[in-house]
Amino acid sequence: MVLRPHNNLVFFSAVSFSLLFLLSVGVYPEEIKNEDCLMCHESLEPLIDKKLFEASIHGNLECTDCHQDIKEIPHEKPNKVDCSICHQEVAKDYSEGIHGKARANGIEDAPSCVNCHGSHNIFPKDDPGSLVNPLNLPEICSRCHESKGITEKHPLPPPEFIQKYRESVHGRGVLVSGLIVSAVCSDCHGAHDIRPRTDKNSTIFRANIPLTCKKCHLGIYNDFEKSTHGRHWKDGDERGPVCITCHKSHEIKEPSMAEFQLQIPTECSRCHENRAPTYRDTFHGQATSLGFIVAAKCSDCHTAHLNLPGNDPLSTIAPGNLIKTCGRCHAGINGKFVSYDPHADPRDKEKSPLLYYTYTFMKWLLISVFGFFGFHMILWLQRSAVAVARREVPRRWSNGKYVLRFTLSHRITHIIITQSGQEFW
Repeated sequence: MVLRPHNNLVFFSAVSFSLLFLLSVGVYPEEIKNEDCLMCHESLEPLIDKKLFEASIHGNLECTDCHQDIKEIPHEKPNKVDCSICHQEVAKDYSEGIHGKARANGIEDAPSCVNCHGSHNIFPKDDPGSLVNPLNLPEICSRCHESKGITEKHPLPPPEFIQKYRESVHGRGVLVSGLIVSAVCSDCHGAHDIRPRTDKNSTIFRANIPLTCKKCHLGIYNDFEKSTHGRHWKDGDERGPVCITCHKSHEIKEPSMAEFQLQIPTECSRCHENRAPTYRDTFHGQATSLGFIVAAKCSDCHTAHLNLPGNDPLSTIAPGNLIKTCGRCHAGINGKFVSYDPHADPRDKEKSPLLYYTYTFMKWLLISVFGFFGFHMILWLQRSAVAVARREVPRRWSNGKYVLRFTLSHRITHIIITQSGQEFW
């Protein structure tokens, strides 16, 4: 059939009107593709890097899978994306954590998903490009925890602890050496279900800390669990130290460093107050106080994590093991050598009777000698003063020969000796 000119005009008018109507209505969700969005967002805010997005973990999704409130193009400012649509379990953990609760209470400074993971550049955590990769995570967390505007506004620890972490063995392991096995924030605090240390379900609650550290330090945990300290911890006894009691939390030092080694007696003395003075009185204690790192410290004899009482056959300080323990420093020793008491107490008559009586005798001997000659000196000075007042002592010395009894160095030495004797008393 041949259309007449009039009919042709009507046909083309109808088609044009239909197209115009469709364009005026817009593009519907089932028709919106990523290419439609990128026509604007490759050049307009928010800018989307097409290649970066397609390489991300969400690269196989359509924009409207996340931005489900967008019904047409062009569109108004979209609502915030609800990640729980796909990540229900993670969202549940987040809502129970300190960050999720803060957001629920209207604290906008608390981080949401995009603050940590990004938005259109999300990669698996094992990918070096991921914001939550171990190599990047400390700096991501520091965005908030090192911001004084946030830490001073909310009940958060001061930002100095971030720098302490950077200088710690964990921080240097990640940030300097690039070791992804070194602990980062999420290894200790968790990723989504982060709780305050006062929460019994927190990974950093005091009773849970050994289990948290166990994830990396399994061998040490196995020793700790069997030790006296570990037994106290298992029994819920607060006297039993946990990892952070000795190693701290964010400022953990390398245990082989001289700075850490020389502080061991001080750290142990915080709990073992009655044992610390007897150690400091020994050659080992005196040498350590002078900075000699090779001198035996608490952990050299008792071990660092498998410390057991002396009556335990497995203990390094059990009588049958002393030659082996002391022999690590003193080669060729025998049973008589290890009979030495490294914690002899001159004030305990029951434990160290010979030392007690020797100490008591020397103390009273010194008191008597210094007391007698001190009194004698006072009388001598008094008599000298009277002699000078009565002009019994000549004002001018004769021309005879005089001998200097003490040089200046001798006098200084005597003063130091008399002053150091006070510490013995």
